[in-house]
Amino acid sequence: MAARHLTQVYDAILAPSGIRSTQYMIMAVLYERGGLSVNELARLMVIDRTAMGKNLKPLERDALIAVNVSDEDRRSRTVTLTKKGSKVLEQAYPLWKTAQSRFEKKHGKQFSEDLRGMLHVVAQD
Repeated sequence: MAARHLTQVYDAILAPSGIRSTQYMIMAVLYERGGLSVNELARLMVIDRTAMGKNLKPLERDALIAVNVSDEDRRSRTVTLTKKGSKVLEQAYPLWKTAQSRFEKKHGKQFSEDLRGMLHVVAQD
């Protein structure tokens, strides 16, 4: 329930950018890591491979990412952030920071840091 609530809050704040929180995170990982296979991206995001494919379709449709046949393995697809995607991510970043800031103001800095730390530990499991 908490995860859904936070997702709704972040999605509402990110709405002016035209992307949702999950899309923002996918694009941020691609910005940070460069081109990744769909499987690598799904593993990093802890999302099922099939669900990742569904998440990528609207981003590809809107030309925010490119999905191409891998040079290394023709059976694999490589996902990269496009110039347009980089621009949208750059425009969405201040909105993301606003969402982070609102959460911290509402719950306190120490709580926010503790929560991020605990979630990091859970994600490493």
